[in-house]
Amino acid sequence: MSEHNEQAALISWFDIQIKSERIFAIPNAAKRSVRLASYMKAEGMRSGVPDLFMPTPNAKYHGLFIEMKWKKNKLTEAQSEWADYLNSRGFMATACWSFAEAKEVIINYLKEQP
Repeated sequence: MSEHNEQAALISWFDIQIKSERIFAIPNAAKRSVRLASYMKAEGMRSGVPDLFMPTPNAKYHGLFIEMKWKKNKLTEAQSEWADYLNSRGFMATACWSFAEAKEVIINYLKEQP
């Protein structure tokens, strides 16, 4: 498995099991040419923004951001700063190291309905 495979498995599970909500990827990590990276940065791409966003408010938060990690990978400084910022603004921003962990976060998040 890899981070890509774990995230892809999560999206596949979500699309089948969570029919009433939406989730989308924020593709910041892909390898790009210098030209394309510059182009995307000009359009607003930001280093450290979490991988996934579920724009569903619950009883405690405005929405859920998930940063997918793999094995012993750690959050970068930029990722930690974004998580702190988002958490301070009423969102839940968390890191998950597997499909199973991210799935559990989503299930628990959705249980906290307004």
